[in-house]
Amino acid sequence: MATYVNDLRLKEIATGDESGTWGTSTNTNLELIAEAFSYGTEAITTNADTHTTTIADGSTDPGRSIYLKYTGTLDSACTITIGPNTVSKLWFIENATSGSQNIIISQGSGANITIPAGDTKVVYSDGAGSGAAIVDAFASLSVVDLKVQDDLTVTDDLIVNGDIDLEGSIDVNGTANLDVVDIDGAVDMATTLAVAGNVDFNGDLDVDGTTNLDVVDIDGATTISSQIFSQLAGNTTTGGNIQLGITTDDAAKYTAITAQQHDSGTETEGFTLIGGNSAAADTNLVNIGGGFGEQNPATALRFFTGSAATREGTVKATIDSSGNVGIGATTIDEKIHVEVSSGDAAIKLEDASGDFVRIDQNSVGANDKIRFKTGSGLDERMRIDSSGNVGIGTTSPASYSKLNVAGLVLINSSRDTYVDASEDSGATGKIFVSAAGSGDFSSEAGHLVMQARTHTSVYRDIIFAGGINNASELMRITGQGDVGIGGSPSYRLDVETSAFDAAYIATSINSVGGGVVLILNRSAADGDMMRFQQGGTTEGTIVVSGSTVSYNGFSGNHESSGINSSTPIGTVVSTIDELDVYSETQTDKGKDKPNPKSGQTRADHAKIKISDTEGDTRVYGILNSFNADGKAIVTSVGIGSIKVTGACNGGDLLESNGDGTAKVQSDDIVRSKTIGKVTIGNSDTGVKLVSCVLYCG
Repeated sequence: MATYVNDLRLKEIATGDESGTWGTSTNTNLELIAEAFSYGTEAITTNADTHTTTIADGSTDPGRSIYLKYTGTLDSACTITIGPNTVSKLWFIENATSGSQNIIISQGSGANITIPAGDTKVVYSDGAGSGAAIVDAFASLSVVDLKVQDDLTVTDDLIVNGDIDLEGSIDVNGTANLDVVDIDGAVDMATTLAVAGNVDFNGDLDVDGTTNLDVVDIDGATTISSQIFSQLAGNTTTGGNIQLGITTDDAAKYTAITAQQHDSGTETEGFTLIGGNSAAADTNLVNIGGGFGEQNPATALRFFTGSAATREGTVKATIDSSGNVGIGATTIDEKIHVEVSSGDAAIKLEDASGDFVRIDQNSVGANDKIRFKTGSGLDERMRIDSSGNVGIGTTSPASYSKLNVAGLVLINSSRDTYVDASEDSGATGKIFVSAAGSGDFSSEAGHLVMQARTHTSVYRDIIFAGGINNASELMRITGQGDVGIGGSPSYRLDVETSAFDAAYIATSINSVGGGVVLILNRSAADGDMMRFQQGGTTEGTIVVSGSTVSYNGFSGNHESSGINSSTPIGTVVSTIDELDVYSETQTDKGKDKPNPKSGQTRADHAKIKISDTEGDTRVYGILNSFNADGKAIVTSVGIGSIKVTGACNGGDLLESNGDGTAKVQSDDIVRSKTIGKVTIGNSDTGVKLVSCVLYCG
């Protein structure tokens, strides 16, 4: 079978094919080879963004021509893909389209070539398949002699390593930037010669007329036979002068720039603008406005800025004859006087690391204030308002307080240091650090004392308050020593709260060797050590009587797992041969927190199941509840309620019924299977909760 895998897509006849037609196919191939050296043209669809030229297999096609012209009308650049992407070939491609748009010649995902409208480029394809590229064949063209009979347009840099010999004229309509120009003959300038850079004269410069020079850089010596004078247009009197290297005696030399001073119609005394003198060895002085006796001194130094367009300026700073410095001030009252017409009058100090200190006077109507700011963001740290009140860390010092501090205050003194809240003579509230031998509290120094205001007839409390926006009372210590957290105390320590998670009291000890976490001590008579209330009603107590401690209202519970959380309360449960593990979270102040022992086994804590054997000797107790972490709470001793099947009488012993309920034991002997004893009988023969006292713990 014939193939077309060559770069001109000619038919390649397989061995034994084309019997009787071989000559026809060969003639066609010869014609297509000739076509490859020909001129061809191909039209692009109007305003197309893409176009494909595919060289036809074994038949005439303009894409095979070595010179290929593209025509048509475009409104945007058009990408032309030449295929197949395995063809490696040279083309002269002309962009003859109208619409002033580029054509982009591509073959694969490799490089492409852009041809502007009206231009022709010589390109070749590398035939590399999907990654094929189109390459500019004349991207770096080297020729010995290049003859251009018409215009030569260079769109990028023109670099000439040799000489350019122009026998005719050179006409530069635009700007010509020439590094070095060697002109052997005369240069005739019909207009002004503007030189933006330097002009370096190796020889003499002879100026017959007037020369206006903005900047002159003279590398060699310049000899000036007299002083240099300046005169403004319209002035009839010579202006100032520049005096260089004038010698007054052997010990002193000075240099000066002076100005003409007109004190009257005829008197013309000069005064110093800027001068410098050397009066002794290593004493080199720069004098602005005076400094030595050759000219009059300036009576004031003024610094102007303004608009270059109007050629006018306004005074921004002044040093007067008394040495006072005014910045923005027309009448200077102090050694440094800063004045602004609007906004803040400020002084800013900045160090090399970019840190700032700023002091400003901020005015809002009659409420002048001084502000102190620091940091790269110039954050306000302190202010003094028009009433003399000082705010540190706050921009709004209270009108009733001379010092307002938002933050911590460190007071360091060898004597008592007071924060005094006096209302009347001899009745003060204060916070102080005691000094040795002072006050009623101690003969030792260093105690921090917080004292409520004293009064002849009323106890005063110490109150601690906090909160967001509006502070509320958090704790109070009464004048009688009672402590209340969350409210006024009725006891020595009284904790009250309406919040779900705020009434917790936690004590802990970090001693590795043990220690006591909490001690409750009745120093005299027997009685309650702790009282448990719910809704204001006492439900249980811990009582001490001599050497005996009693817990009244008692149920002994175990924490375990192994049963579903939907298991009814009062269900009989028994142990299995598996240890319980700690839960992933534990509840702390009403919130779940990670359990540090999560997944670890709990020594001596067995897992449970619903008792499924009558007379079960492994009975553990009854399900009391599930806690917030999903753990089962099992009551084993004390009082509780148990699910019982069948009627029962007070005093009956109970054992497992094998279905999670209990039943009456057949005898009245406490055995290993005994769960507990009925305290309140119930004649209902169904399943119900029965009050009992438990023995299985």
